[in-house]
Amino acid sequence: MQGLLNKAIKALLLHNVGLRIHLEATSVAAGVLALRRGDIDVLVGPENAMKGRRPSPMKLGDLETSLFTRKTHPLVLKTNVHKEEIAEYPVIAADRLSWHTDRLRSLYENTGGDSARRMHIMEYFPLVADIVADSDAIGVIGAEYSTSKTFMSRFSLLNIDLFEPLPVGFSVRKRWLPSPAVRAFEAALREFPPGA
Repeated sequence: MQGLLNKAIKALLLHNVGLRIHLEATSVAAGVLALRRGDIDVLVGPENAMKGRRPSPMKLGDLETSLFTRKTHPLVLKTNVHKEEIAEYPVIAADRLSWHTDRLRSLYENTGGDSARRMHIMEYFPLVADIVADSDAIGVIGAEYSTSKTFMSRFSLLNIDLFEPLPVGFSVRKRWLPSPAVRAFEAALREFPPGA
């Protein structure tokens, strides 16, 4: 999720030079608890994981993701890639607890494989990109970056609809009135929503 906030955070800091941001990754459950305690001011994450919790999330948009490979990967030439074909290759997921990782695990479970022995978990995207570029590994990429010239010059998207769009939302601490910094961040999130 952190990388999806790049545009919003950049805009926020360029327009509020005195503002300081502390950006941290956390699970939704830990983030909701931190928000309630007042340890953080804003929580951004998958809307479905935040629903039913207090404070209720406000919708930002949908995150669209795809699988990607090196340009010369054997699956690139296929007009329709099947789930069973993906399971024949190592896949790199961004983290252990994400919705995307759950969907990728199911690929191996449906084909009788052990996902723990077949998947890599790596959060650092530059490392993921280097591995995918030089091997048969398959990575996960957000729609926004997948259309960049840099990405397209090195990689190809696989023709498979594996992930539905993931609704993303944010929650702010409701116990006190939002500070001017939180209101400015909300405005930046609405102007540059994750995945847009």
